[in-house]
Amino acid sequence: LEGPDGVGTTTQTHLLSEALRQKGHKVHVTREPSDLPIGSLTRECLRSGALDENDAKWRSLALLFAADRLQHLSSEIEPALAAGKFVISDRYVLSSYVYQGLHVDDSFIVEINRFARKPDLTLLLHLDVDEALKRIAQRQGVKEVYDETDLQKRIHQRYQSFGEKYGAQSISALGNQDAICERLLERVLAERKTHS
Repeated sequence: LEGPDGVGTTTQTHLLSEALRQKGHKVHVTREPSDLPIGSLTRECLRSGALDENDAKWRSLALLFAADRLQHLSSEIEPALAAGKFVISDRYVLSSYVYQGLHVDDSFIVEINRFARKPDLTLLLHLDVDEALKRIAQRQGVKEVYDETDLQKRIHQRYQSFGEKYGAQSISALGNQDAICERLLERVLAERKTHS
């Protein structure tokens, strides 16, 4: 599941996993950055606010995301898939194209992520940027480096552009949570039918 901040990827990841379990499927839920060592370091960098316009710092952060992704694949995602489970990840490689590409050349981001497994299905939650910003403002917790309003507007634009380029299926994040989950579940089960 992908989408700009405030669209509900984390909430929907958990709702979708429960909906699939209720239908008798085995499900593994995960996220990026992961909870593995490199992912934990990446999260700390995001929370620190210590990044500035220094290109080397942003390239280093992009490399951390890419390294975490490869560790995440080999340690968590691939074993779960091999066990016949649905794997639902709250963010994956599309997020790197969108977020790290704000500060680093897109070609660099694509190159360092070229070994990442292509997802079977990317569902992109979308919402009007002003509504998403309202949701972000209501959130509790530590602010991250990408939470600024101007950056969020650019993030929405990049998600639309990269989502189309990489074949993400767009899903409206408007309405109540259960209705959104139903839309996601319908797409997941339809995709499974085409691969079975």
